[in-house]
Amino acid sequence: VIPIPSSKAVMVEKAFNLAAQKLEFNFVTKKFDSISDGRKFLKTQIDGNSSLFYAEIPGGTILLHHVEEKDTFPAQFGREVAF
Repeated sequence: VIPIPSSKAVMVEKAFNLAAQKLEFNFVTKKFDSISDGRKFLKTQIDGNSSLFYAEIPGGTILLHHVEEKDTFPAQFGREVAF
């Protein structure tokens, strides 16, 4: 978990999307009214057969990427983008 001030939410979301483009993928972006609604959605995305990366952006936005078995995904992706 990397805390992000609400005032930086738009900038952080743009940074994640730019980093995703460089790795040639796009996030599924979902906006929720509450954290609990967002987490319920995430639970529906877990199938036990694949990996996923997600970021919770202040304001209720979730960025989600399903990592296919054949794909390589940087283990420190979130930290690299946030810093």
